[in-house]
Amino acid sequence: MNLSGVEFTECQTEHGLLIAFGEFARYTGLLAGLMQVRIPQKIQRKVGAVPPQTKLIELNAGLLAGIEYLQDLSLGHHPLTNDQAVTEAWGQARFVHYSNVSRTLEACDETTVQDLRAVIAQFNQPFIAEAIHDELRAGREIIFDLDLTGQPVSSTSRTYPDVAFGWMNNQVRLGYQLARVCVQTERYGRIWLDGFHHPGDTVSMNCVKELIGAAEQHAGVRPRRRPELVTQRIEKLQPSIRRLEGLCARQETALTALRTKVGERLGRYYQLDQLSKKKLTPAQNERISSRISTICAQLDKIQSQLAHRQAVLSRQRERLHKIRVEQERLQAWRAQLEEDNRLNPNAPICVCRNDAGFCSGENLTWQIKMGYQVETKSPSGKITVALQKRCTPQTPWTRVGQNAEMIAWADYHMKECAYPLRVGLERFTLGQQLKHSVLIMYRDTPQLPSLLQWFKHYNGRQIIEAGNKQMKTVHHVQHLMSHAKYGIQIQVLLTGLACNQTQFIHPWLRSTSEKLTPQIYADLGSPKTMVRIMANSAASVQRTAKSTVLVFAQASAMPDFKLCLHGLPLHQLNLGLFQPLQNAGAKP
Repeated sequence: MNLSGVEFTECQTEHGLLIAFGEFARYTGLLAGLMQVRIPQKIQRKVGAVPPQTKLIELNAGLLAGIEYLQDLSLGHHPLTNDQAVTEAWGQARFVHYSNVSRTLEACDETTVQDLRAVIAQFNQPFIAEAIHDELRAGREIIFDLDLTGQPVSSTSRTYPDVAFGWMNNQVRLGYQLARVCVQTERYGRIWLDGFHHPGDTVSMNCVKELIGAAEQHAGVRPRRRPELVTQRIEKLQPSIRRLEGLCARQETALTALRTKVGERLGRYYQLDQLSKKKLTPAQNERISSRISTICAQLDKIQSQLAHRQAVLSRQRERLHKIRVEQERLQAWRAQLEEDNRLNPNAPICVCRNDAGFCSGENLTWQIKMGYQVETKSPSGKITVALQKRCTPQTPWTRVGQNAEMIAWADYHMKECAYPLRVGLERFTLGQQLKHSVLIMYRDTPQLPSLLQWFKHYNGRQIIEAGNKQMKTVHHVQHLMSHAKYGIQIQVLLTGLACNQTQFIHPWLRSTSEKLTPQIYADLGSPKTMVRIMANSAASVQRTAKSTVLVFAQASAMPDFKLCLHGLPLHQLNLGLFQPLQNAGAKP
């Protein structure tokens, strides 16, 4: 190789693939974006000081190297802070001691979190748009998966802010809940769209609207809304409104009659009272006194009837007011859904797959009106028992798996869900025990999936479960690296970013690989291998002004494997030919 006239440098690194991650972050503009995040920390003017944004970049690199604790940045087996090749690849003068990173996390505020969220969204956007464009062009359904996963801390801890006891890992633990949503694509596999950090007592059913809203915003697509279903609910309110209006009118008529009687009795009382003041015989006085007593008794009775009817009228008016307010809310929501459809004429079919924690009648009703095809699982044992009672020894079961059978019913009505659902009772054997569970579906597509297709499609939710596992076992999100509120949120955001980075970099790495063997091809598709092995393998970094070549060491798991990182391909923006028109998502 003739290098005459070309400036050539070579250095060694213990974190081979981090070089590629750094080059990729530089190329995509992520590093420039992270350097613009606002952090309310005083910038040191002394020699060797780095801006606080460098520490966010250092933490991002550390997560891609699989650090388990923050101190691993400086005290790990091969500290990042000592690897100058990694520092240069990530566009920084140097990485600092982990204690400096910790102090920066403590200094971050809500503005920092908002800025970081915006930078991550900007980084994700072209990849998401490209992947969604492929799905739309192929006519595939857009599949959103929702999940809530625990982030427990020590039950005796008093230093973590806003922690609460909640259900985590099949037990009550102290900690936080991470609500997350992802989309499944052919091009990049699982893409994390967004996530929210909540106290530990947050339950799944309260997170549906924020997750779906975030999914629509970041994916840039949404299904056709179903305003006709809102119209049905409005029409169902009319009989109640007419009945209550009639009841109120009758109560008002009765009250008017009672008030007339009161006036008549009071007039008669006044006449008798005036007459009793005249000189009358004892018999006349006795008769007048008796009539006054009778009138007083009648007045007491009428007053009691007035109070009762007034209370009834107040309750009926209150109920009528609530229904009218609900009617106005539904009418406004229907108008918004109709406007959404007007601006979104080529809406794709979107599927929302939830775990059992998101399955409430209210949530199902809302998702259905928002236009989603819904697949979920029943959290209630009562539904399972009720469906089991429908089965007889002659019930025809359909085999849907090696150890699973199903039977389904249509037009099932679930409490608090306004629309009929399809339910499937599945049975399977665990050890010597026969277990049952219930799948729930709402679909208005021309063709319903078979039981086998339904079973396999819902179990495709394992993609988000695998994502949660990657966050916990590869990037160690459960090991909190800060005790500050916003520092914890930043760790969660950067962990989601790291997961997407391992997905987005696949095509580029494969295109830059020299002598791509089937094993290397598989390794480049495994986030665990990329982070735990390839990002912690020794390599030689050979640079010229126009190229970077990464050669893994002979003693590494990929001996002499070479990545030619020069000539980064331009990112082709899609033309939006299959992209639905957009506006803000509707909220009830």
